[in-house]
Amino acid sequence: MYLHPPSFLSPLLLLFFLLGCAPSGQGGRWQLDSRAEQIFTSVTLLENHSYYYTGSRVEPTAVIALDNRFTLKSRLWTRREVDRQVLAGWMQRYRMDHSIHCPYRGGTILTPDQQVAGIWYSRDLANTIRVPAAGLITIYLPYSPPGSICEREKLRQDF
Repeated sequence: MYLHPPSFLSPLLLLFFLLGCAPSGQGGRWQLDSRAEQIFTSVTLLENHSYYYTGSRVEPTAVIALDNRFTLKSRLWTRREVDRQVLAGWMQRYRMDHSIHCPYRGGTILTPDQQVAGIWYSRDLANTIRVPAAGLITIYLPYSPPGSICEREKLRQDF
């Protein structure tokens, strides 16, 4: 005979699992910001910012414009000299890959002390940001929260 665990146990175990796997220490975050999204979609280049992407060089899964006050410490992002033509090409591909349920969005990259370190553009709305030392920033790969429509859409596309 199989005994079912009490119904409160499953959410409790999930909470312990998520907290146990969460990175320790204080971190920054990605924050949705329509102004940052408009900067990307209007193909506006920011002065004193370096551009990085992850994924394909032709159709990145995410793009960041990082303020030059910060040095990116990451092997997950590739730096690229971006001009209006490159950015316009990326935005055109994103428009063609439009999804009502999981659209590309933009926002700001915030450090733990709430400084704006740059802006981002991606379908994935969550990320982990660390500032290990003054002027250094680590930006992990963006992700869709578990159970979100974007995460489910990615899983469906993988099959």
